[in-house]
Amino acid sequence: MSRNLEELMSPFLIYPDPSRTYRYVLHAHLAAALHLDLRMEFGNPRYLLGVTLFAQRPGVFKKRPDTKAGWKVFEEKATSRSSWKLDLETGEIIGQKSLGATLKLLVPRPWLFVKKWMRPPGYIGSTKKHWGFMIRVGWGEVEHLSRKLDMIELYFPPGKGKPFRGRYFLRAFDPKFRFVAAKEFEKETAEVAGFLFIKPKDQTPYVLSSRAVKKGFIPPFGRHALPKELARRIPSRLRYWTRKNERERCEVRDTLVNELRKKRFMRFLFSGLWHKIALD
Repeated sequence: MSRNLEELMSPFLIYPDPSRTYRYVLHAHLAAALHLDLRMEFGNPRYLLGVTLFAQRPGVFKKRPDTKAGWKVFEEKATSRSSWKLDLETGEIIGQKSLGATLKLLVPRPWLFVKKWMRPPGYIGSTKKHWGFMIRVGWGEVEHLSRKLDMIELYFPPGKGKPFRGRYFLRAFDPKFRFVAAKEFEKETAEVAGFLFIKPKDQTPYVLSSRAVKKGFIPPFGRHALPKELARRIPSRLRYWTRKNERERCEVRDTLVNELRKKRFMRFLFSGLWHKIALD
């Protein structure tokens, strides 16, 4: 993808600086409906990337909590593992392969620091008739991997927060979906619906997958789209991201994949066991 095209696309397609550390926060939020809000740093000093996850189980509330007095009922349900299809301790998706999701576009940065929050009707995060409630249920670090026109790949380092651990990706439900120019997304409240939030068993980063090799997919210069721990284990001669020429980056990446296969390291990629990978 050319730089000019990147500049025209949604912020979700920007490749953040892989040398930096980015944080995320996960909120349980009751407004029009109960849901989870994932918000992530990506290098912008004013904004976060946001994702609404439809992880709630049906019938969590027998009666909707409202007014200030409803906070205790909300807090009890919002922090209970039984309320969600996402395990708030392990990050596993329970009983199904994915969660429905929408992308929030350019969320104001202060949301990263919110722990508890409530607002009366008519305010942001509430509805016209009901109070809105929000509580932090997760936080930690996130690494941004591959970006495509219909897919965003994320990696959450184990031991650096909860609930998410390992590789996840957002995939457009409609295979014909394509992001449009960022000028369509100028409003902070804008969202793009029709996504699935998936935690695959295969932890192989997309850039090293057979599909990426076959399609000739490669990140831009300076972006490896690998978990940091794995990138550190790649010797200089196989660091495709240091090659400015796109064709050369593809060739070096393909050589890397071939060496991983020859040494039978692909199984360690599948399991996310980066520490077992040693290339000369």
